[in-house]
Amino acid sequence: EKLWQQIAQEFRNYGQLLLFEAYNEMLDASSSWNFAQSNSSYDAINKYAQSFVDVVRATGGNNAQRNLIVSTYGACSGSGTWNAKIQDPLKKLQIPSGESNHIIFEVHNYPAIVNKDKDGKYVSDRTISEIKAEIDAWLDNLKTYLISKGAPVIIGEWGTNNVDSGDGKTDYDLHKDLMFEFVSYMIKTMKQNNIATFYWMGLSDGEHRSVPEFNQQDLVDAIVKGYYGESPSAIKSIATTPVRQNA
Repeated sequence: EKLWQQIAQEFRNYGQLLLFEAYNEMLDASSSWNFAQSNSSYDAINKYAQSFVDVVRATGGNNAQRNLIVSTYGACSGSGTWNAKIQDPLKKLQIPSGESNHIIFEVHNYPAIVNKDKDGKYVSDRTISEIKAEIDAWLDNLKTYLISKGAPVIIGEWGTNNVDSGDGKTDYDLHKDLMFEFVSYMIKTMKQNNIATFYWMGLSDGEHRSVPEFNQQDLVDAIVKGYYGESPSAIKSIATTPVRQNA
């Protein structure tokens, strides 16, 4: 609360293009991913969200109506069917008390585009039909358990579940065509449902993380074309607009 009081006070008069995100991938004492080990962890996340909102709103200025972002437990996405608890992070997140129009929910998601064995080694590519079906089912979960509560959703991080068998290779290196099919469908589907997406350049992307620039131009092309389509104006935009990543 002391941290957010200082941040909010400093930026209270900034315009509404500035968003505040309360916390990032908060986990329980077991560092349990995908879902928490107990309901007390979900209660804790909701308390963090509430205290964040209360402190920011109390600073006044543009913070009184600023759009504030709260994440699920661990920023877990609720994607998948392998465990009955997988959607619990979506189900348990609440809109902070007193809020109705200026809260945004956030999740992160990194679907696997290949099949792996129990040791995490590559076995085979998944089909694009399987990948699309997983995205569609995940979207249904977002609508059912989050959007239905009355707040929009953003995908604050997304990408593929990078393949790295010790040689530093990723899906971008090894399965680029399939990855780009996934990227295109992901972007188009989320745009059609008014969900903003923020691609995360994986920390295992080696040389591509060595400079403060999104320098995988063919990936940029796939993302932009997925959003704008194949129109001449979209293609021109790709060719003339540099894309920078956050340092």
